Amino acid sequence: MRVHKSSRAALLLALIVGMSTVHWSPAAHAQDEDEAALEEQQTLEDVTAQGKLYLRRKRARQALNYLNRAYKMEGGENSFEVVYLRAQAAQKLLLLEIAFEMSAKAKALAGKNKKRLARVSKFQEELEGLYGELRIRRAKGETNTKGRIFLEAKTGIINKKKRNVFMTIRKRFRETEMEIPATIYIPHGEFLANNVPVTIKRDEPAEVEVYLQVQRLDEETNWWLMGGGAAAALTAGVGAMLLLGGEDPAPIERIVITPKTP
Repeated sequence: MRVHKSSRAALLLALIVGMSTVHWSPAAHAQDEDEAALEEQQTLEDVTAQGKLYLRRKRARQALNYLNRAYKMEGGENSFEVVYLRAQAAQKLLLLEIAFEMSAKAKALAGKNKKRLARVSKFQEELEGLYGELRIRRAKGETNTKGRIFLEAKTGIINKKKRNVFMTIRKRFRETEMEIPATIYIPHGEFLANNVPVTIKRDEPAEVEVYLQVQRLDEETNWWLMGGGAAAALTAGVGAMLLLGGEDPAPIERIVITPKTP
């Protein structure tokens, strides 16, 4: 019985080694090089067609990858098809800043072509009917120019689809540091941006001044500090006040202290 188990183990090891050998074989490496060379030989039309095909198959991520590549190729920025398709792919991925920018550019590229203008106008109507513009600026005293925006709905979002859309957008901004000032797009409604109330309406760009969420490690206290500007510069005294449950002065509203993860 022991011999049988040993044989099975040896066979399994041989299969793993064999698979690894095939994966890293010179032939496979040469194939990768051939594919890379083939990509370099592709024309703008080839790459655009591939992106369009993925978009039709509802594979927006792959579509946007190809359309981003097409956009960077010679003539891509001035191609109505590339720009318009890129706007559509970005919208499906809720990358709304790209979608709005590309839709405006596509409209300019459409010129006097009525068919193209109709397509872009319909797309813009759909975008503006769902999302509004939010211009984010630094609050007085904020010294950081890069940080995160924490969005929250002021009230519960009843519509399930709208709630899922908002949660996806919320997650992206919580995980991404951005340069301020900036313009973003979120669903219509009432929200908090880093605890500052803001109302998003159609055709009415909103503006909000915020203190940024900036994460850094305080080497002296060994704590992670979340904050920005003057508030982020506060040291152990602030930490002690928060931990002891004392009354928080106004600047401390944007400080969150959490233990350092090992």
